[in-house]
Amino acid sequence: MMDVDNKVLPRQKRGLASAILIGTATVLALWCLAISQALAATIVVNNINAAGEGFNDPTVVAPVTGNPETTLGAQRLAAFQAAADEWGAMLVSPVTIVINAQMTSLPCTTNSAVLGSAGPLAVLRDFVSAPLPSTWFPVALANAFEGDDLDPSDADIGANFNQDIGTPGCLQSLGWSYVIGAPAPAGTIPFTDTVIHEIGHGVGFLTFVDNTTGELFFGFSDHFTRFLLDETPIPTLWNDLGDAGRKASAVDTGELTWSGPEVANVAGFLSAGRHATSGRVRMYAPNPLAPGSSVSHWDTILTPNEIMEPSLQSNNEKRLTNHLMLDIGWTEMVALAVSKTDGQTSTTAGSETSYTITLTNNGPGDITVVNATVNDTMAETLSSVFWTCAGVGGAVCGNANGSGDINTTVTVPLGGVITITVNATISADFSGTLSNTVTVGLPANIQNTLSSSATDETTVTDGEMDEDDIFADGFE
Repeated sequence: MMDVDNKVLPRQKRGLASAILIGTATVLALWCLAISQALAATIVVNNINAAGEGFNDPTVVAPVTGNPETTLGAQRLAAFQAAADEWGAMLVSPVTIVINAQMTSLPCTTNSAVLGSAGPLAVLRDFVSAPLPSTWFPVALANAFEGDDLDPSDADIGANFNQDIGTPGCLQSLGWSYVIGAPAPAGTIPFTDTVIHEIGHGVGFLTFVDNTTGELFFGFSDHFTRFLLDETPIPTLWNDLGDAGRKASAVDTGELTWSGPEVANVAGFLSAGRHATSGRVRMYAPNPLAPGSSVSHWDTILTPNEIMEPSLQSNNEKRLTNHLMLDIGWTEMVALAVSKTDGQTSTTAGSETSYTITLTNNGPGDITVVNATVNDTMAETLSSVFWTCAGVGGAVCGNANGSGDINTTVTVPLGGVITITVNATISADFSGTLSNTVTVGLPANIQNTLSSSATDETTVTDGEMDEDDIFADGFE
């Protein structure tokens, strides 16, 4: 078994303790607030390896699928940046996220290894734009809330990856694959997937609770802990358990779950991994405790596998992970394409017309747009309006049909398509431009990278013949 980040949390916490002075309201009140529109996050990888080592290894290698680099160090760095870009294309933040990254030696044996470790380099609380008081947030998320860099002199995430994989005594029958955008070859470990997992911890998929004692981090809850829940003997949130209760819950196998509504909205695709009674998704709580892995991962029982399980699997999903990010406070981006057409540029008064409205979720992340609103106020010149709604690819309509104006909700997963067909009659005494607009309203924590409205315009004539029509061919 390949542990993605065993012993991550103790390492993270040693780095986190120094950030407490930054996280006081007195200090943070001195910062100037920045007002900015939602932007896809830029993630910069800061290579901290020494010359000739790790990401600077000059060993000549052949290019691999999706990765044209020809030295080992450059190929590693390109695969790392691809993982960072995947997160950056989905998360919204006007503040650049900086990752200090290196390849180094991590615990390893012939049959098992720590592939990587990562986490936030600072945590903050009670800053000006904090959504909750007395609650720790990882610095990258805090910066996104604030719209400004609250710790500009330091990087936001620290990440280490095992450079010894595939060498004698360290999973020597395997090796890293630096393929980008394609499955890793058999007998290799996908480096990009591993980095995606670790960046997930760095941007917030972790608790700062000491799982060996149940103690809150310096006496305060955190962004993650408030959604952890133990199902027995009665469902109780971690914030309502004492230290002893949290300590016991961390090894309450099968009973530690995630209570966030965003994850609950999409968890139905799992065939295994939900609590038998509540339906909530299970978190990793083995007995005995697995330091660095317990609590801050999905349970290994999840089917299909999720990228944030404690051990790297094949065919990892990212849907639950992306929706957990929404739960903890991130805003995310999706390309929801909206179109509307009646298929014609002109028509005649008194005729029947038909509009086709489509909504398509093009990603880039595996995010399901849940309960988006669709509104279309029909032009006064249209009568006998009747519409139907249907979804494919898992997309679901709130209403299958209706008459008059459209006012309904839709849920559209990645790759899903909603089609709304509108039939109506144009008034017999209307001529001019018939204009109609459909507008889609997304949840507040999801931003559309495309236009959320679409307009169709059609020229309508009165349908009666005039002199120009009679003599159009030159003959009476």
